[in-house]
Amino acid sequence: MKNPYKRLRGSSSRLTGHHQLFAGPDHLLWVTAIGFQEQYRRLYYSDIQSFSWRRTPWGLVINVLQGVALLLVIVGAFASGQETIWVLLGACPFLLGLVVNSFKGATCTFTVTTGGQAHHVLAISRIPAARRFIAQIRPLIDAAQPKASMAAVESIATQLSDSTTTPSTEPPQEPPPSLPDSP
Repeated sequence: MKNPYKRLRGSSSRLTGHHQLFAGPDHLLWVTAIGFQEQYRRLYYSDIQSFSWRRTPWGLVINVLQGVALLLVIVGAFASGQETIWVLLGACPFLLGLVVNSFKGATCTFTVTTGGQAHHVLAISRIPAARRFIAQIRPLIDAAQPKASMAAVESIATQLSDSTTTPSTEPPQEPPPSLPDSP
């Protein structure tokens, strides 16, 4: 039997577990693995109302910390008179981390809103990953949520405008009498 789920690009490992997203036939499956335990959450395409992300400063904070560590390694190595090879070996992990973190893009918190609930999706933590995820999932959501025809929208708009502009048969009420000024 063929697996009906397609793994999506969003995944991350944190202290709260390893998070992955899968596209199912009619829902998005969010899997969280913590040790030997797995938790599954289904978000049906027909229920998804919006996606949102908010930029966070963590990518910049990590880059600053790695940059400071890189600078300390280089200054410390040259101050102690070490050979160039030791400076390069000591600086490589920090330089590599700085470059990789910069190329991954800005960090963010990503939220999927369904009927009255906001789900903070930990599997997506970078803005470029959020954009790719939305591009992957949007066709599935559009297929599950049929668009209202223009005639139906115009019909509803006409009904609303007719109900708000219909003249009332009751006479207007007079405002309540005002209280006299106190002495």
